[in-house]
Amino acid sequence: MAKGAKRSERWLVLDKDAVFNRHPDTGEVSTYGNAWRYPTEGLSDEMVEEAREQHLLSIDPDDVDEEYVLALAEDFRFFCEHEVKIVNQDGKTIPFLLNKPQQRITKYSLDTLLAGKPLLLIILKLRQEAGFSTWVAALITWLCTFMDNYQAMVVSHDEDSTDTLLSKYQFMHDNMSGDICPDQDRSSRKLGMFWKNGSSVRIATAGTKAVADKKGRSKTLQAVHFSEPGFYQAARDLVTGVKSTVKLGPWKIIIFESTPNGRGGYFYDEYQRAKTGKSDYKAWFVPWHAVPTNTVEAMPEQERAWDEWRKTGRRSAREKGGFTEDTADRIDRFELTAEQWLWWGNTYRNVCDGDEERMSQEYPDDDVSCFLSSGRPVFSPKHLERQRANIHEPEMFDLVDGPSGLIYQEHRGGQFRGWLQPEPGTHYIVTADVCSGGTAQDFSTIVVWARRGYMIEQVASYVGRPDPDELAVMIDALGRFYNNAIACPESNTYGRHTIKELRKLGYPCLYRSVEWSKAQGKIVRNKLGFETTAKSRPMLISAARKYMRGSTKRLVVHDIDLVEEIGHFCYSMRTNKPEAADGHHDDYVFAMMIACLLDDEDSDLDEQQKPVQSRTEPAWSKVSDVFEDLGEEPQGIAEELAALGLI
Repeated sequence: MAKGAKRSERWLVLDKDAVFNRHPDTGEVSTYGNAWRYPTEGLSDEMVEEAREQHLLSIDPDDVDEEYVLALAEDFRFFCEHEVKIVNQDGKTIPFLLNKPQQRITKYSLDTLLAGKPLLLIILKLRQEAGFSTWVAALITWLCTFMDNYQAMVVSHDEDSTDTLLSKYQFMHDNMSGDICPDQDRSSRKLGMFWKNGSSVRIATAGTKAVADKKGRSKTLQAVHFSEPGFYQAARDLVTGVKSTVKLGPWKIIIFESTPNGRGGYFYDEYQRAKTGKSDYKAWFVPWHAVPTNTVEAMPEQERAWDEWRKTGRRSAREKGGFTEDTADRIDRFELTAEQWLWWGNTYRNVCDGDEERMSQEYPDDDVSCFLSSGRPVFSPKHLERQRANIHEPEMFDLVDGPSGLIYQEHRGGQFRGWLQPEPGTHYIVTADVCSGGTAQDFSTIVVWARRGYMIEQVASYVGRPDPDELAVMIDALGRFYNNAIACPESNTYGRHTIKELRKLGYPCLYRSVEWSKAQGKIVRNKLGFETTAKSRPMLISAARKYMRGSTKRLVVHDIDLVEEIGHFCYSMRTNKPEAADGHHDDYVFAMMIACLLDDEDSDLDEQQKPVQSRTEPAWSKVSDVFEDLGEEPQGIAEELAALGLI
């Protein structure tokens, strides 16, 4: 049988020849076993007889090109070049010739597998990728072809992608030559690819959290490919369930392969853990300039203009050659050629419409900018990056009572984070987001801000899970220490209790928001704290964006944790609601946004601030029922507050 001819039988056993087998655990090519078989010499008649007893078929050895099949089984690169077919951008069927990024990842993968280690990869790819999904499909097809009972699963993020991946595997199978093309059990085609040698590739859609709990848990797998996990709805639950079915060892594979989808979520977290060496996975990223096809041929006159521009820096030479201005010094940093820079300029202008943030998302320079520019972040990544220049390590401190007031004590175990101590004459705001405390999943946060005209600057903070009454004691201490700062806790749910406790402590400068009083027939400032509602959220976000932008008013953040939390504050793909990305929190963000809104909206904010005095005995509330009701205040409240010395 000539190379490329088809045959119906899969099992090859010869009367006087041996069989080869690639062991499913070690990957070694051995002389006999239960696997895809092809003929060779050197086995005893007893082994051949044993094969016959297992009802394996026999064909003439002249019908098989044994050297060719052996080369395919032992060399994945050779297999790709000679047996894997793909469709190019022109719609033509061509051999799958590995490009440079694919060659590099192939070398790493084969070195890992042949060393007897599991292959654990997390691939961050471009929107217009370097062919990694095709490479993964070819690798799994190779293993399923030359190993018996090799079970693989591919999990995609939506139904369309599931169909595309299934078609890709089917196309590879249908275009193999007769020397190796295994029979397929087509009765199960909708679920994936099932070969009669017991190997299979199941293809599933991630789906919702309820579906995620069922995926893969009852199966035993040798390989898993998570396709686009950055877009799974319940990534953490799904991945944990499926990964548990793979017993790591030789020739076991787990591959994550996804485009970026914002700074947050399971894929982002796992990529960062792999990148920093906190997991056994290998983080793999290919920038746009490493993809060989990302070039445009330069004409001779453009080559001359390029040489002149790079030597002299003349704008006229750049414009003559049609080259885009290099505002980020990419050409020197990445040693780009004229052809690559022509491609970048054409793509920037015509594909990304001159939007550099979009360009960084679709065709990133590195594995940082792509996460910053992708997803649906509430705050501009460009504005957020500017805050990183302000980040400093905090001093940990506590506040203790002294003879003449609170004393600042710096020590490693302090509960507060500090950057700047109080300055005489400076006005401060203390904002707080309140959780239930104890075993709550969220955190309570307190942030102290210095008001400096057109700027607010973070000077101290606290993040933890105290009970609401304990949080009030902390706010009271920080507020008094920072020149009787105006204290504004969030008044939702547990925040009401914190406000009540602050009044019991006699804190002198509680923020009062404005509201319409039917009793007085005018707008009054009587409602304590800030209530976050569906109506007030857009106001908070608009004010914070204004301060982040820094055009008229400016925000200065010193805590890396707050900067990271702002970066993970995104619009939900399901509800379009601004909230923390999966696995992250937004308590710190809300405390920041409240400060921006207070400073921006309340021109009379300073009038609420009282001079610093020595600490007084707590003034217990006579009107605590006010804070149990978010409705209209009763008449006479102003008089009662005045009697308490609070207005």
